[in-house]
Amino acid sequence: MFPARSPLGGQFVTLGSLSPTPPVVDDECMQLNSCRSAVLDAVESLPALERETLALVYYRGMSCDEVADTMQISVATVRDRLHEGARRLLAGVGDL
Repeated sequence: MFPARSPLGGQFVTLGSLSPTPPVVDDECMQLNSCRSAVLDAVESLPALERETLALVYYRGMSCDEVADTMQISVATVRDRLHEGARRLLAGVGDL
């Protein structure tokens, strides 16, 4: 076996003497991963223009006016896309 330094004392130990420990995954962690996957799936299923509008407002922190200027659309269209995108997201994730 190849030697490896012990994380505790700096002594060398063989890799074969180290027992693999499975990662700790509790129910809460699994539930969070499930929720995260559901949200990502819902976001990816949005039409591209709604997804882009939501991303600019919620992830980039842009105002509706800034998004309208960036996308060269009216502020009313930005608000419509935000409303429709949020509605679709809620429908897509159900009762998380």
